[in-house]
Amino acid sequence: MTSSCPKCNRNNGWDVRDYDDQFPICVYCGYQDYAKPYKRPKYESDGVSYQVPYTGVAPAYQGKQITVRVISASLQNSKGGIGYVVDCPFCTEVMQEKLRWLLKYECSNKHIIRVLDEDGSLTWK
Repeated sequence: MTSSCPKCNRNNGWDVRDYDDQFPICVYCGYQDYAKPYKRPKYESDGVSYQVPYTGVAPAYQGKQITVRVISASLQNSKGGIGYVVDCPFCTEVMQEKLRWLLKYECSNKHIIRVLDEDGSLTWK
């Protein structure tokens, strides 16, 4: 893409929008170059990470937090929605979803926890 607009010949007036498949537009005259759509670069994300506190009754785990990453569930299965990638609080394993509708997770060492989503905040038991 050239740095000057082909219509008004002003330099550095191109605005590239943040949406996929949009056309560059001149901020001075409004000309859009339909010949070359702008493709935003794709990126991989590990998801949004949260430190989730324990809210159970066992005093030994009070104050203990786990890391939960929120990702697109379509990366885990074909049902879509959001999903959680949970780190086991007892070992270094990543936990696998055991019961989706209960948000129960189990690691390979058979540790089982439940992630709760209550009033917009995540906790675990």
